[in-house]
Amino acid sequence: MSPTLASAPGSCCFSGVQHTGTPVGRVEALGGMQTYISEPSAATEKVILFLADVWGPLFVNNQLLQDYFASCGACVVCLIVDESEIIMMELGYLVLGPDYFFGNAVPNHPPGFDRPVWLQQARKPAIDAFASWLDAVKVKYGT
Repeated sequence: MSPTLASAPGSCCFSGVQHTGTPVGRVEALGGMQTYISEPSAATEKVILFLADVWGPLFVNNQLLQDYFASCGACVVCLIVDESEIIMMELGYLVLGPDYFFGNAVPNHPPGFDRPVWLQQARKPAIDAFASWLDAVKVKYGT
């Protein structure tokens, strides 16, 4: 069993299809990183920390995905426990996507760039900056 959630990016991570749509979130500086923030339509204490793939959180596909997680705030789920009890739950999350690539994610490189070198150069700054970003998230949004 691997101690990580994901292994190193393979060639499949660097290909894909660009989605279309208009992102509705915003980008703001948070803890030293540009952060894509997408909020649900109703206030919530539920938060998703969106740790993007090599395309970064500012890539339109990932912005639209973050917006989707936030937009479920307009969704209501009914759970019927028994004939006398129905539980209504509102879904939706505040979604925070830190740009730990610091504007240097895959879409900003030409085809055929040296991926292993890029990954090596991107890893340490991301790891070094993440703790400060997470502290800023906790200060602004709570634990």
